[in-house]
Amino acid sequence: MASGTEILVLAGTVSSAFSIFAANRGLKMRDDKRPFAELLWYSGGLVPLASICLIWASMGEQPIMPQRVILFIVGAAIGGCALLAAGEILRPVNIVQAQTPTGGGIAVPNSNSIGTIHNNQGIITQGQIGGTNVVVPKPPPRSIDEDFRNFIRANFPDKSKEMAPMVLTGDDEPERSNFASQIEEFLKSDGYKVKPRVYFLSPGGTPMGVVIDQFTEPNVILIKVGVNTRS
Repeated sequence: MASGTEILVLAGTVSSAFSIFAANRGLKMRDDKRPFAELLWYSGGLVPLASICLIWASMGEQPIMPQRVILFIVGAAIGGCALLAAGEILRPVNIVQAQTPTGGGIAVPNSNSIGTIHNNQGIITQGQIGGTNVVVPKPPPRSIDEDFRNFIRANFPDKSKEMAPMVLTGDDEPERSNFASQIEEFLKSDGYKVKPRVYFLSPGGTPMGVVIDQFTEPNVILIKVGVNTRS
């Protein structure tokens, strides 16, 4: 008959395998931008390991200090992940990574762009003229007009879909936030369903102007407010 230690080792091996599986599932949820599910997998994956630790502690064959340290670390990890998961329900994190639309993004036309600056020896100076520098004045704040409203109405007549405003973080974020507020007010007054605004990072490339993506998420139209290119 197997001894208690052998049974404990076997159970520990099984629980460790489950914890590794749960950790991999958590990483998959992170790739899918689902932090709540990710944290639940992390927390749940440690529960069997915590049970093994408690059985190990009940055997009374180990020094007390290592027992306390191990139980504290495992308990803190489970509780911490569980509380973070609860926080995702109460207040979701509103910063997401931008995804460049593949074939489904519509760039709202903007004729007032700065364009390419040549022969400036790699120097762009804002607000002054000197030497061979090129002056690039700060773009005026954007505001939606009737052309923008008609563009939305003509291209997205189905008001059963949710409109999701997204604002690029970083320099000049207040201007983008103000422009997004105008877009949100128009959408709501026109009868569209509007999701809470989110702020996003764009490590793979900075979106210019406004990009509307209707294919990344089902039944959701993403309105990404990027860099102000008006002059």
